[in-house]
Amino acid sequence: MRLALDAMGGDDAPRAMVQGAFDYCSAHPEQSVILVGRDADIRAVVAKDFHGVLLSNVVIEHTPEVIGMAEKLKALKERPDDSMNRCAQLMKTKKADAMVLCGNTGCSVGAAQLHLRRIPGVKRAGILVPMPNPKGHTWVCDMGANAECRAEHLAQFAVMTVAFLESVYGKQNPRVGVLSIGEEDDKGVALRWLHWQCGAQDCRRGVRRDRHHFEGGDLRQHAQHRRCSHHAPGIPGPQTPRPLVASRWMSADRRRWRDHHRPRAQ
Repeated sequence: MRLALDAMGGDDAPRAMVQGAFDYCSAHPEQSVILVGRDADIRAVVAKDFHGVLLSNVVIEHTPEVIGMAEKLKALKERPDDSMNRCAQLMKTKKADAMVLCGNTGCSVGAAQLHLRRIPGVKRAGILVPMPNPKGHTWVCDMGANAECRAEHLAQFAVMTVAFLESVYGKQNPRVGVLSIGEEDDKGVALRWLHWQCGAQDCRRGVRRDRHHFEGGDLRQHAQHRRCSHHAPGIPGPQTPRPLVASRWMSADRRRWRDHHRPRAQ
């Protein structure tokens, strides 16, 4: 596998990225890493920490520009030769099999959607994160790609996460739920609509929901074996001991509905 790594993003870049790439490539000589970023900065780290010697399965892809952590999405078009854009372009042209971006979250998601596009029918991209628990992991989606989501987006996050866990980790029949502000099923109009939509399509999509709502403490309490639960706006989970899915963005839908219907002073 060829991994395109944004060497200019994240904390202590590019030093931490270069060290991580060398550690990974030393442990997995059959894999290769493309360090994408400013050539001079990357080689300075190699010279200082690795005596100036590149591993045979580490390659440097020079990009003259860098997008900072506080920049907006427009930076992707203002600086097309930055490391994030280049990583996505390497995947698009099949020069890399996957990319790892550790910098600006919004621009990372934007670069992926700009060059690789979304799956047909999917309206929002979501970031899926494994959260450690005493017996494995709870999978959470979305963890930062979207500031606000509608119920239909949460339902799609659930379907995508289930598909990912089943295909990549072999987790069958994952458990799905919504991370909300309480366990009650009447937490907002948007949540009730989500339950109706998921209930009508769960059986043919392979999404199983053992409960509707979960609170934050359930992310740990309902973990069974490993990778047994995950949190996302409408989420899936893992294998036999099935995971938990939830959505932290539902409260935003509830607030919008409340503000829209709140009586106005005459």
